Amino acid sequence: MIMRKGSPAWYRATAAAILRDQRYCTLATTDGKRPWAAPLFFAAAPGKLYFISPIASRHARDLAGNPRVAVAIFDSAQQEGAGTGLQIEGSCALVPAKDMQAALACISAKRVSLGKDPLPPGLPLHGEQRLFCVAIEHVYMPDEAAWAREKIDRRVEVKVYTK
Repeated sequence: MIMRKGSPAWYRATAAAILRDQRYCTLATTDGKRPWAAPLFFAAAPGKLYFISPIASRHARDLAGNPRVAVAIFDSAQQEGAGTGLQIEGSCALVPAKDMQAALACISAKRVSLGKDPLPPGLPLHGEQRLFCVAIEHVYMPDEAAWAREKIDRRVEVKVYTK
């Protein structure tokens, strides 16, 4: 089936490919006074993004007081004016113990898909490292039709699933 660029199916497929193929996201947080953006390796599951980060990091400290986040995911090697990416709204928290193995398996699978070694089975997060989950609430992409028609930078909400 051929997908027309800008169709709902094209947006879903493109968003799923971005989540599958990109290695890093930019996580935006705030402490209520100052914004912060952190580049992080991530793995996606339906409705979720996982990352491992030190609990003492600035973004982790921000999340302790305000779980609301924005996330940008894109391929920075795209040509100027031809690129697309995702803008995500959600909330972020530490992964609860009951979900830990599934989240670690997701990150391990992403590593393997990129030609890296999987995480060791039963990997305990020790010291300062913690596993976080962004619960995705909204995903947006640039509105290709508005740009082609009016050269206006608008967004389209995309219902995307990563499996």
